[in-house]
Amino acid sequence: MLSTWTGSSPTKKCSSAAVHWCARSLVRTVLPNGMKRYVLEADPVSAAFFDTAIDALVGAELRKPRFEPTETAPSTDEDECGEPHLQLVETRTIQQMCFDAFVEIVRHGLSCTQGPGPLNHTTVIVRMTLQSLLDGLGEAHLDGIEQPISAGTARRMAADAHIIPMVLGGDSEVLDFGVGRRLFSRAQKLALAERDGGCATPGCNRPPSYTQAHHILWWKAHGGPTDLTNGVLQCGPCHHRIHEEGWDVVVTHNVVWFIPPTSIDPNRRPHRGGRPPAPRPTGR
Repeated sequence: MLSTWTGSSPTKKCSSAAVHWCARSLVRTVLPNGMKRYVLEADPVSAAFFDTAIDALVGAELRKPRFEPTETAPSTDEDECGEPHLQLVETRTIQQMCFDAFVEIVRHGLSCTQGPGPLNHTTVIVRMTLQSLLDGLGEAHLDGIEQPISAGTARRMAADAHIIPMVLGGDSEVLDFGVGRRLFSRAQKLALAERDGGCATPGCNRPPSYTQAHHILWWKAHGGPTDLTNGVLQCGPCHHRIHEEGWDVVVTHNVVWFIPPTSIDPNRRPHRGGRPPAPRPTGR
């Protein structure tokens, strides 16, 4: 099997892709308490599909409202800026939500041929240089996966309808993107994380890793640009609530402000979003 994959004798040095592929495994163990433990080791390409599918379903769950009507009113607590904030309650941990998502994928696969709704819109982004795209040499990177893959593998993946190829120039400039420009760049997301500190919604403490960069004015419906003045970091529940309740969001002098609807505050008093930046060290 290994010689077929690498095109050489097993005694010769194997490519990292072949080593990863041969090391894939799923070990099932029954624990004394009746639980069953699954230990999965996936090669980078397989891991990208696992992560993309699970993240899509977990994100869909996070976007669902999970609060009682009384919980939408401002609480007596205040954030770092002295502003009252709202709280959303999700009873499951992220680990439990990921497990539930994995079970949903497996159960659905056993019952029908159509994937769960959120999976129909998932994509895997693969990044490679123009030279790697042309000659198939070098390496490429998948979103969320630290281990690089070969450029040849990336070229094959780019033919998949759910794969978006991003071609980079010598200075990591985006030369071509597989879809219209609607996604914030990595540099923009880092800048938003520096500005917002995580979910920018007042009272939410989710870190940047559990947020997505959202357009304040939707890029397609409202012609909103994909830039920092039209972007904000939010977790799924907060993003859903802001839209459902009719909040306005504005960015002024690099500060995000959330303006509640009249149903929450008749005076529509703005609430500062994000977290105050940490003090920067000063020279002597």
